[in-house]
Amino acid sequence: MKLFLAGGEANISIIQKLRPPNVLLSYYYLTQQGAEISIKDWLKKVRVYKPCIFLDSGAFTAFTQKTQININKYAIYLQRNKDDVFVYCGLDAIGDAEQTFKNQLFLESKGLKPLYTFHVKEDFKYLKWAVERYDYIALGGMVPYAKDEEFLKKWLTQCFEIIKPEKTKIKVHGFGLTNFSLIKKFPFYSVDSTSWLSGARFAQCFFWDSRKLDMQIINVRDAAIKKYKSTIEKLGINFSQFLHGKFSYEGINTINMYAFLCAEKDINQYYFQKGWDFWNEIKIPEKTLENSQEKTQKTTISIRTIPERIEENILKKEIKVNSKGSPLTPQTQCPKQSEYKVGYGHPPLSTRGKIQEILKAHPEIEEKRKRNLEKALAGNLFGLKHGKYAKNLPLYCNDCYVKEKCPFSVFNPKSPNYNPNQGEEKAICALQPVFSKFFPKDFKIRDVRKIDELKERLIKIMLDRLMKQLWFEVLDGGIQDKAATHLAFKILDYLKEPATINIYENPAKIDKIEVDIFAPPCQDEKSEVSESTKNEKKQEENPGDALAKNENLCSARAQDKENGKGQTEGA
Repeated sequence: MKLFLAGGEANISIIQKLRPPNVLLSYYYLTQQGAEISIKDWLKKVRVYKPCIFLDSGAFTAFTQKTQININKYAIYLQRNKDDVFVYCGLDAIGDAEQTFKNQLFLESKGLKPLYTFHVKEDFKYLKWAVERYDYIALGGMVPYAKDEEFLKKWLTQCFEIIKPEKTKIKVHGFGLTNFSLIKKFPFYSVDSTSWLSGARFAQCFFWDSRKLDMQIINVRDAAIKKYKSTIEKLGINFSQFLHGKFSYEGINTINMYAFLCAEKDINQYYFQKGWDFWNEIKIPEKTLENSQEKTQKTTISIRTIPERIEENILKKEIKVNSKGSPLTPQTQCPKQSEYKVGYGHPPLSTRGKIQEILKAHPEIEEKRKRNLEKALAGNLFGLKHGKYAKNLPLYCNDCYVKEKCPFSVFNPKSPNYNPNQGEEKAICALQPVFSKFFPKDFKIRDVRKIDELKERLIKIMLDRLMKQLWFEVLDGGIQDKAATHLAFKILDYLKEPATINIYENPAKIDKIEVDIFAPPCQDEKSEVSESTKNEKKQEENPGDALAKNENLCSARAQDKENGKGQTEGA
């Protein structure tokens, strides 16, 4: 793929430094200052080398600046400079497909062979006409839709379905296309872009990521630019001055052009690996070809890297190895398609793709599959779904696999809730209210009393489960169940936790309470004591009540003395 870098008219110093192989020049810029600059004159300014030149008419630039290009003057300029360029395009009429078609025919009548451009939202009849007539076609009008990648993807898919470059060998050029995700999806012969010039306007540097095959855009003042210190210094730029804001537009453009040149090399290698070199023009360096061949071919293990005993086994059994030289184990060594066996994780070749037909012909296989599925879901009591199906809560009888056995189910004939006309209508599980009542409605995490009540409930449930597990141990002949042992230790851990009580609305654990019996009572206790003393005084004010109390006390003491004497005499 050829990546033509636009803007070569005003960036000759950068071109001389980096020597890009493909450059795009615009007729509009070469002639806008009144003095017409020929291609030969421009090559004299470059002097260092002769790049492959793509000559554009500049119709889109003229359209944005509300000017027009004279087609007669353009035809004369092409006749003078056509031998010095790789390809030159026709004069587009933006928004008028019919006029673009007429301009193409007019230039051809002058003995020229310009590149025809098919634009977005034009009738596909023009593209079909161009496919039958030319071997090099351009697709344009994509710049206004650069942010709408899905739209461009659909439009390019339609275009390439008509062009079919793998059969027709027609070359396709993409005008203003630097969306590398689209470039990787469609086999373009060439593209062009001015994006490398836009970075200087916004103080942004482009760096090519060869691993992801994508462009990274980093602001000059961003700390992440330190990662690319070696790349910047490689281009002859003082990184310390560049980091402290002493950078120029030329320096940023140099970095950005280098990034696009790296992108062109990696995209060419990507096309070559995918077999998209329909024209046999992609040139891959010999070193990269050797590296790619070494990765694909089976490598041999070095004698120095492994012990002699393993080395002898490998030489005898001819064990296959991966690209790093380590032997492939039976788990990592994938068999060929013809060697797939049942139980390896793949269906046999004889039944592959015919499972549905076999199930229809043999319903007993489907019944066996359902029985196995019920066994697998034995631990899933309510048949709860996962993922997006988990939104089907609250619980329904329809989703439960024990709906025909549950004593509360509407599908069980022995259940009092049985409904023969239920059908596929959703029925809420009868146990749902029981589950919802387990947690009280006024449950609060910071309420100590509620937490203690919940702990008691959970411990009772765990004890009930433990007794059932111990009983099943007896039924199984005394075989100990690890789950029961684990549950018993869990219950002990819960029981070891000390209970909590509230002291003046402050929760505290019992084993940490220190009560001072001789501590003076608080104000509330003092008030209670004072009220009790007042009541006693009121009662003592009544003389009859006081005499009765004294008589009772005297009789009680006399009885105690008599009982004490009898006990001493008996002893």
